[in-house]
Amino acid sequence: MAVYQYRKFKISVSEDSKKTQGLHVGDIVRRQYFDNPNLIYSLMCVLETGQDTVTVIENGATKQKKRDWFIGALLEGDVPSTNEILDFVRVTNLWNANRLGAIYMTSSDEQSQYIDVIDGIAVEQSLCYPSSVNNVSWEDNFSQYNVVGKAYASVEYKRSVLDNYRVCSITKNSIASSPNTFIGLSQTFERNIENPERVLVSYKIKASRNMNNIVASIEYEDETRVDGTLNVEATTEWKYQFHAITIDNSGRYKRTFRLNVNDSLQEGDNIEIADLNIILLSSVANFAGGMKLRIGKLSGVNDPVFGTLENYGAYLQRLYATQQVNISGTLTAGDENGFGCTFYAGKIHKNVVINSIACDFESSTEIVATDSPVGIGEIYKSNKEMILNAQTNSWMLGKLGKRYCFSFWAKSTEDCDVLISQNGHTVKTVSVPGDDTWMRYSANWDIQDPLKGEDPLQIALLMSSGDLYMTAPQFESGKYATQYQPTDDVLSYVEDYGAWFNKGGIGGTIQNPLLKLNEDGSISSKNDSFVIKNDGTGYFANGRFKWTKDQIILQGVTIKWEDLDDTAQEELKPKSIKLIGENVFIIDRGFCSPDSLMIQMVETNFLSYSSGRKWYYLDTNGEYVLFDGENGRTFTVFPDAIYWKDRQTLTIKCVVTANYVDYFDTITIQKRRNGEDAYNVIIRTSNGNTFKNGVGQTTLTAHVYRGGTEITEQLQNKDFDWIKTSDNPDTDELFNLAHVGYGHVLEISTKDVWNMAQFDCKVRINNI
Repeated sequence: MAVYQYRKFKISVSEDSKKTQGLHVGDIVRRQYFDNPNLIYSLMCVLETGQDTVTVIENGATKQKKRDWFIGALLEGDVPSTNEILDFVRVTNLWNANRLGAIYMTSSDEQSQYIDVIDGIAVEQSLCYPSSVNNVSWEDNFSQYNVVGKAYASVEYKRSVLDNYRVCSITKNSIASSPNTFIGLSQTFERNIENPERVLVSYKIKASRNMNNIVASIEYEDETRVDGTLNVEATTEWKYQFHAITIDNSGRYKRTFRLNVNDSLQEGDNIEIADLNIILLSSVANFAGGMKLRIGKLSGVNDPVFGTLENYGAYLQRLYATQQVNISGTLTAGDENGFGCTFYAGKIHKNVVINSIACDFESSTEIVATDSPVGIGEIYKSNKEMILNAQTNSWMLGKLGKRYCFSFWAKSTEDCDVLISQNGHTVKTVSVPGDDTWMRYSANWDIQDPLKGEDPLQIALLMSSGDLYMTAPQFESGKYATQYQPTDDVLSYVEDYGAWFNKGGIGGTIQNPLLKLNEDGSISSKNDSFVIKNDGTGYFANGRFKWTKDQIILQGVTIKWEDLDDTAQEELKPKSIKLIGENVFIIDRGFCSPDSLMIQMVETNFLSYSSGRKWYYLDTNGEYVLFDGENGRTFTVFPDAIYWKDRQTLTIKCVVTANYVDYFDTITIQKRRNGEDAYNVIIRTSNGNTFKNGVGQTTLTAHVYRGGTEITEQLQNKDFDWIKTSDNPDTDELFNLAHVGYGHVLEISTKDVWNMAQFDCKVRINNI
């Protein structure tokens, strides 16, 4: 067994010294100095601190003095000796979040001299740092206490108990268990650990009675081999436990830390584990990964923007300065909430979420009216999984394996865990407190291949409980979230350098620029002969050439189709939506199959967003009724839902609004008894479903199917009635009377449509 039997040393501060002993339990401390010809170095973990009272004689008189001390576990380096310098400094703490940072000064390291500010090693490089319990439908071994044996015990998570934090409480219930039943923690590490790496396990434990047979181990995930195991004692007082286990076996297999607390547990027995942290010795010994700032010799520092640095200077992640500042990289002006809203200079194209202010969710989400923490964009609310269509499939496939950071703002009215995943791959669990306060959360990962090859880049948020409010998603290259950059449906993927700002001007003078960026968001020339308004409309030559969102108003100018660029041609293409999916329920012996039908909406020549999608059903009065809260790309129909109202047919309608234009389609769902053929009518259009600028023509053709076979040609013209529904019932009635028994082909033009109209075909089927 490879349990590392570390040596313990009691290091005391002389009672005559003016120094104070400021170390705490859980501190990782080190000493390092050069004593020619040797470099003296020791790395220890503080296990206990205290103070002794000693008797000394001064000037012939006896006095009582205090002597501070700490007991440390020697992890690596030289054995401390009385005749050596014993000044230890803290590098980090394994469980106290307020003691994670330190300032490291050296003149004996390679590339010295320099001063480092280090922070976050114990959390950022941890193998397991749980802050909740897996009382949800997923397992996240890094962020959650993964409790095994819940059939025999109840589990509770507590934020704190006295000075102990992140507490997992396990209480034996009345269900009998044998002494061999595993009850306790099973934490599988996400990364593989190689031989002979050493794993440090730090936690506190307390029980409702004294227990001597608690077993801790590190072993293969499948339990076939054990790297190290040891007994742990728990008393009725909190006790700090620190284990060091060397990996003995192959690094090709995942490892699991197990803590079996089943010491012949009886009903009511309680064990609490707090402040669990599992980390590699190499992570706390080599703290380069925790460096946040360096002043001095920068040789050896690697930066993703500047590369390998040389010579002397200052390297830091954030700079707040006044007066004159010279910067290479990206300069962003924004507020303290991470919202960049006024000025960018440098690498400005960052957020790659398509339309982060009006997102496209695969699942249905509620859009609520509440204050935004970033000042722009929609707020989304859901108590189930949110699936954000962040980018296209082709973009994702071109970025596989590259590190990106996803960030978003969220709040909740009750404590909940949120699992972040990408296309079915688990990324991270974040805990959202139930204080109804907006906070920004982030996670970074290497973009994964989708489990379904044709899916777009989908980022899912799965809530454990309660309602989650979410807004301002950002997905950017790198490991860290930067100030939020809102986007619309047009992105620039050129990762180049430039500038963006929304106030001021260009050219001319500062107070009278040639091109003015106005307070209302518009852009105008010096003499206002050229204006672009903040809604995208504008004019040239004092109004001789005007444009709006849908029209161009010209005088004496002819524009041909080939004169238009690709963007203009794309805008003028006919747009439509179509509902596809199975449309028949089969009733057999009182049972309905399948359990549900999924209807999918597909756009042609445009892209819709959640806020523009609505789903309806046709009620018994012939009116369409809105499904509240349904705005996804898909809609699921259940055969026993209330909206059937004892009918055998149900018409579903989807309306999509884009650029102030409504597009719609319907589909009819039927219930058929086993053995019956279902009839289905599909209407196809030859030229889309939109007429532009009062000009247009299209041909509607009705196709009739029985089962999967088309029977249109077996019907006569008198069997087809066309029905128009619009805002003008008088003209609808005249049209409908004129098109009874009209045939399965109908030509319509702008004279038949005023603003918007819906055309349906009723088919009479007899003896076929």
